Amino acid sequence: MKQHIKRALAHARFTIAKIPHQLMHHTLRHPRLRKQIVNLIKPFPGLDRFLRGVFVGSQQKLAQERIVFQRYSLPNLVISKHRRASPIDPADLAKTHSQPYSLEQILKNIEKELS
Repeated sequence: MKQHIKRALAHARFTIAKIPHQLMHHTLRHPRLRKQIVNLIKPFPGLDRFLRGVFVGSQQKLAQERIVFQRYSLPNLVISKHRRASPIDPADLAKTHSQPYSLEQILKNIEKELS
């Protein structure tokens, strides 16, 4: 029973973690919204690269969260080819090498692109 509760909590955490990615994915998948966003950011040449980086970062974070969720909910998960436990340590996936941009840094980057 205790294992079922842990799995349910891990599933809830993963569901909450994938909400930002789903919002970005469904927004960019809609053709009218995508065209409007492209038209809005046309005057700012560096903003499209910045937003693309944010989107790629969101995808990578979701992939990390998925691996952590799978390892947490299925601790005996094995790679079928080698028949051994996956060598990925969830603690390594949680580490970030660089700090996320603060609001002030984002505003500075936007002002730098405008000037």
